[in-house]
Amino acid sequence: MIRILRAQEKIYISPLIIPNRSLSLVHNRMIRSLRIIERFGLFTRGGKEMVQVYLSALECIRTKIEIKEEPYVLTAVDGVQYGCALGPYDMRRGDTVYLERHLQGREIGISLMEEDKMSSDECYGTYSLVEGESPDAVGSIDSSGQHFFNFPRTGKTRYKLYFLVAADHSNFGINTNCLYLWRIRCNDAQQSTDHVYIKVNGETLWGPTRMKTGDEEQIGVRTDIPITSSIQLWEEDSRKDDFFGELRLVIGEHFPTGALLTHRFSADKGIAGDAAYTLYYTAKWRRMNSRREWQPC
Repeated sequence: MIRILRAQEKIYISPLIIPNRSLSLVHNRMIRSLRIIERFGLFTRGGKEMVQVYLSALECIRTKIEIKEEPYVLTAVDGVQYGCALGPYDMRRGDTVYLERHLQGREIGISLMEEDKMSSDECYGTYSLVEGESPDAVGSIDSSGQHFFNFPRTGKTRYKLYFLVAADHSNFGINTNCLYLWRIRCNDAQQSTDHVYIKVNGETLWGPTRMKTGDEEQIGVRTDIPITSSIQLWEEDSRKDDFFGELRLVIGEHFPTGALLTHRFSADKGIAGDAAYTLYYTAKWRRMNSRREWQPC
């Protein structure tokens, strides 16, 4: 582990005990991380309140040219790099890795990098989480629950980083809404037979299932979800899976809770070719019992 400290406008590097890694490897990673933090501004802006963040998962939506990429996550708390980098991970389209890192501070800096062994690593973007300020993500830092960042910030999304925000650590993982996935209809298959599956917030909850044009399959999945969620349709492929599109679900004050809703994944929503699918779903608020305990969905 390498600790990077900032004091009186000077940066000091303090090496700690590093298990299972060579000093030269960690030293190179530390120098690279330091340059990234300096370049992309992960240092604190002087927030006063504490931020409680739990990094839960990193999901690969699409890669550039390579079938497989090696992304890793750098984090900084109040200007101090927090431990070693998370990763690099070998990831293909549709893959999800679970990060399980808890961060607390006045300001949390998060960068997503892609390792390049032949040249300098590429930065896909940097975000800062400051208590009382709304980040560039779906939802607000002020509300408890799950949120996600898209990398890069603009253009086609390549990675999603899911994280939880709570007033204290005991509130992490409490989802206050229910999602019911009833059925899906194949309006137009991409191939003669598609092998489709559904992911909710990075986790595969249904499929892969074979579907042809005109088929309708019962899903029958229910799960608890936060205020903000990502529902994705994918098609399994032997070389690399195809991303069929995303439904961004935000259950706000005026959301039609309890109603049967539909969402059409179609070519103009990100599907390659002429494929089109219709998802039937319902979302509603979870109820609490007399002891103020959340009832199951």
